[in-house]
Amino acid sequence: MNQYTQSASPSPRKNAYSGNTIIPPFGARPLLSSQRPAMDDPNEVYRKNAINKVLESLHGDVVGLRKNREAEMDGLFGA
Repeated sequence: MNQYTQSASPSPRKNAYSGNTIIPPFGARPLLSSQRPAMDDPNEVYRKNAINKVLESLHGDVVGLRKNREAEMDGLFGA
């Protein structure tokens, strides 16, 4: 096997200029089921759920404000 056909998955390489390891971008290598933790930390799950709830609420508020602003502009310009 030559250096171009060694493996299908990317592996970290050395940067030719600085010698630092180059890490592939996020999502370049999918995690195998054996690499995932068996169960997420309950504190981390709670944190993620809380953040998602706040973001969903914020998104709803922004949509409402945008609709109000659009209705006000339509009223001002008589459209």
